[in-house]
Amino acid sequence: MSTQDYDSSVSGYQVNDFEGISRNFTQIEVLFRSGHNILAKAKRYGRWWMLKAIQPEKREQQLYRQMMRKELEILMRMQSPYTVQTAGIEQVEGLGICIVMEYIDGVRLDGWMAEKQSEEKRLRIAIELLRATEYTHSAGVVHRDLKPGNIMITRNGEHLKLIDFGLADNDHIAILKQPAGTPGYTSPEQATENTPDIRNDIYSLGVILQQLLPERRYSSVINKCFLPIKARYQNVSLLIKDLQNKSKRKLRILISFAIILILSLGVGLVMQTVKLQQLEGRRNSINEAIEEGIRSVDLVFETIAMEEMIDTCTDFKKIFPYYNEHYWDVDSFAKKYFDSIRPSFTQAEMYEIINSIKTHCDERRNIWYDKLRQKPSTFYGGTTLY
Repeated sequence: MSTQDYDSSVSGYQVNDFEGISRNFTQIEVLFRSGHNILAKAKRYGRWWMLKAIQPEKREQQLYRQMMRKELEILMRMQSPYTVQTAGIEQVEGLGICIVMEYIDGVRLDGWMAEKQSEEKRLRIAIELLRATEYTHSAGVVHRDLKPGNIMITRNGEHLKLIDFGLADNDHIAILKQPAGTPGYTSPEQATENTPDIRNDIYSLGVILQQLLPERRYSSVINKCFLPIKARYQNVSLLIKDLQNKSKRKLRILISFAIILILSLGVGLVMQTVKLQQLEGRRNSINEAIEEGIRSVDLVFETIAMEEMIDTCTDFKKIFPYYNEHYWDVDSFAKKYFDSIRPSFTQAEMYEIINSIKTHCDERRNIWYDKLRQKPSTFYGGTTLY
């Protein structure tokens, strides 16, 4: 049969429902009304969605229809795991024209912070917030309403999602250029100027970071967000770099402490080795040296936290500078450890000890490589890592 003879119009099913799963929105529940907007959740094909509509009395007003169009155009640009995902716009019975977005099962940032999170978690969420804003700016969009109420933390995995782009703006969009924002989070410039500027978002980020990271060591970085606009951070990448440097300072202190502790253990190990030589023989001494060395290098591995870095990092270009910076930390300690025990062993015995500990280090590093290989191809710019 040729392609000309085939008529696809005579076959196929067309159904609206299948065993309780509907193509239409069902179980619509209005969550709240705010200003001219209605937010509701609804189910379709067994999945929950968030619907954003205009209040009934304002649906025909051109201003609010333009605002919805502007928000939709901006939302459709957002393709980051840290921003709310949008499926499109549809007519929904009872609500009218709606922007259809993913439903985020989580809590707002202010509610999440109220649960007294650890500094490590708060720092991770702060970096995710900065990454989300950095991505938004790279798409040519200024959010203009960054605040805890527009930031969600998912229940599954506790990851950040940036929501509500209703006041966002873009240089390529010509409609509705006017001051906007929430008092207490809006920069002085944004309250009076119509032109979108990413440095206004950076001011808002500073207010949020004050709440997320009240520790003194971060204050110099956060305070720079509040400087006059020309002296303020000019982009989020610079803010991320300074914040990470502050967090690494704590890491370097921990590493130094760990090295001192490990070296102290090494001295004790030498003394213990002498006793084992007398009581249990050379074999037990070698095994003990290997086990102690592995425990010691594991402390350094845990301090570096490279596996956690790979798990949470969303930018391929940030991993390898961190990797290169800390790759030699373990080897440097291992060398000091080997030097500290060398007088107690023969050359052949040291070869066995060094080979065993280095093999263990290689296995730990292979975990890093395996995690990198599991990253999606988009993480490497469309290529895979082999």
